[in-house]
Amino acid sequence: MASTSQDFTSGQVLTAAQLDQLPQGVLATASTTSNLGPLLGGSETTLLTLSAVTPAQTARRFRLVFHCRGVSGDSVSDVFIIRFKEGATTLNETHFVTRVGSSTITQGLDFSHRIDSPTVASHTYSVAVIKSSGTGNITLTGTSTAPTFLELEDVGSA
Repeated sequence: MASTSQDFTSGQVLTAAQLDQLPQGVLATASTTSNLGPLLGGSETTLLTLSAVTPAQTARRFRLVFHCRGVSGDSVSDVFIIRFKEGATTLNETHFVTRVGSSTITQGLDFSHRIDSPTVASHTYSVAVIKSSGTGNITLTGTSTAPTFLELEDVGSA
């Protein structure tokens, strides 16, 4: 990654080019404090969506972040696929395996993906889940103090 020097002297005025190198923070977020599920197998289910995100300029680097405080399953060793999508295109995926057959035990899930140089056009990002194998269901839990969320961050120049 090419970058300009980030050393500044007292009283120096930052230029627009230098400011463009800096991260611009959170661009969009979607969250829920409700449980998502129980989710059955068979077809892909969209969990959260970020609609009409338009980058202000080219040559940026974005990070998609999904967080869920707890995922519980009702069957041992079921495999679910969690996917980041842009429209109908899968950008990245991770596999989640239920570890116990009890809905009283949960494990958290954090998943991220880097997007280099998105076009200056409207983008719709989402996170979805589909069962890959097994017979059970999963439920993703959210609360008012620990919501499930999908977030898009601008982390700087590409």
